[in-house]
Amino acid sequence: MKLSLKKIPLKFLDRVPFIRGHAPFAHGIVASSIASLVAMAPMVVMPTTAQASQSHFIQSYSHLKNIKDEHIPIIYRAEQNASSAGQAVLRQARSFALDKQISGRNLGRGASKGSCWGYLDTVFSKSGFPDSKRKTIFKSVKDSGRYFNLNNLQAGDWIYHTNFSYNNVEHSGMFVGWFNRAKSQAVMFSYAGGNRNQPARYKVYDISRTYNVMRPVDSGTNNGAINARRYQKLQKQDKQQVKAYQHPKKQPTVRSARSAYQPTSQPKQQRAIQANNARPMRRTANDQQSFIRRYAHANSISPKYLSILFNAEKYGSFAGRSILKQARHMTLDKPEVIRGTSRNYVKSLFERVGARYQNLFDGDYYGDHFFNPHRVQAGDWLSYINHSYNESEHTGIFVGWVDEAENKALIFSYGGEYRSDPARYRVYDISHIYGVKRPLL
Repeated sequence: MKLSLKKIPLKFLDRVPFIRGHAPFAHGIVASSIASLVAMAPMVVMPTTAQASQSHFIQSYSHLKNIKDEHIPIIYRAEQNASSAGQAVLRQARSFALDKQISGRNLGRGASKGSCWGYLDTVFSKSGFPDSKRKTIFKSVKDSGRYFNLNNLQAGDWIYHTNFSYNNVEHSGMFVGWFNRAKSQAVMFSYAGGNRNQPARYKVYDISRTYNVMRPVDSGTNNGAINARRYQKLQKQDKQQVKAYQHPKKQPTVRSARSAYQPTSQPKQQRAIQANNARPMRRTANDQQSFIRRYAHANSISPKYLSILFNAEKYGSFAGRSILKQARHMTLDKPEVIRGTSRNYVKSLFERVGARYQNLFDGDYYGDHFFNPHRVQAGDWLSYINHSYNESEHTGIFVGWVDEAENKALIFSYGGEYRSDPARYRVYDISHIYGVKRPLL
């Protein structure tokens, strides 16, 4: 260290008693001594702003139980380098788990009771990324052999993977950053599920078998929705078809299963389903009695609601009938189990039919605005508050009214929480609907 000293004034040294009279000689000795002392002192390096911020970040969370000290720098770097959408969900996740310590039982109206999926869904929604602002990057099935290329993961991605640390079950979490890339070990933000009374935590998982990836996006994706003019045209066609079915003698029947708005490149199975659903339904009272007798002993529906299902399939729109008939086939004719969430079950139903949907209402579970339940139609995909189960989120297909005055409707839905049961027809109070998707074909 180079030291630059100004000469010490002689008059100052001359005031010291034992130096008085010898100031010129003492001046050199004092100056050299001060220079030696300064050279021996350790150099102090002030930290940069980034270093100070990271140090403060680490100190803020080093005492918590749901995160290890070695993972905190990874979280800090992820939040600094992620996209704007990724930063939003990462910071909201940190707020939930570390700042506020919100457990799965304390999320408003019980949005995530029992499921890891529900906790993440709440974090994404509170960050400003509801379902319409999530893009599916990759989709496969557990143990199918088709897995995502982990090199394409980004901080803030919502992934489904095989949980090797717990009986190889399905699990979902938010990717934060790599702990050991060579071994596919990543720091993940996840809620343990099982209705545990504890917050989410940051934990290392082996995510080598990642089979589903959703990414938050700043601009909402289409998700199969079409423009308003196209939607009005399809609605008009649906009304014409329903009128033809109700008055077969006065109106011409639909001769072709492939209408003008059905793409010819659809899979053969989907075209077969739509061809069956496009046939005119000239059902009589005898047909209704036969329908009721056929399913009177089914476990997934009460016999007293079979007439509601029959009329919904008879008078619904073309797309609505297609959804309802495929739902009945999966539940009553050949009961099928698709383990996962209620939303994934309905989504799988739409995909089998080859149906798109129009977002009629896209609200918020925590909001104060809800859709008018008297405007729903048979086959609509509803998201509503389940007043019969802890005020939790739920989704299902509207079939028909049981008591319209009391907002009680027959709904086709799956219980969720990875139950090993097929979907069923149950009565729900749908007073608070915060999402409506209308099927289109």
